[in-house]
Amino acid sequence: MKKLLFTAMACVAFAFNGLASNEVVENTNYKIEETKKPCKIAVKLKGADGEIYVRYASGAGNITLSDCDNVRVRFEKDLKEEGYEFNSDEDVTLIWGPVE
Repeated sequence: MKKLLFTAMACVAFAFNGLASNEVVENTNYKIEETKKPCKIAVKLKGADGEIYVRYASGAGNITLSDCDNVRVRFEKDLKEEGYEFNSDEDVTLIWGPVE
């Protein structure tokens, strides 16, 4: 009886296994690195006087996402050298695409 039950379960599992593998998946490759869009960086920061400011930077025309991130890195470095304090994870916004 146990062998019969096990055999029936194995047959059912095998039958449903074939159904699961028939899923159609569309493969779409986007070349993000080659796409160029406007870039804007906004940083909320604290000045030496304790006041909160927002400073902006932007790329020259349409640039790739990688170039936009490089603008962000250089902008953050420049702000820190000027004595501003901010948290890179919370206070920095990178907008890559149409800027309204």
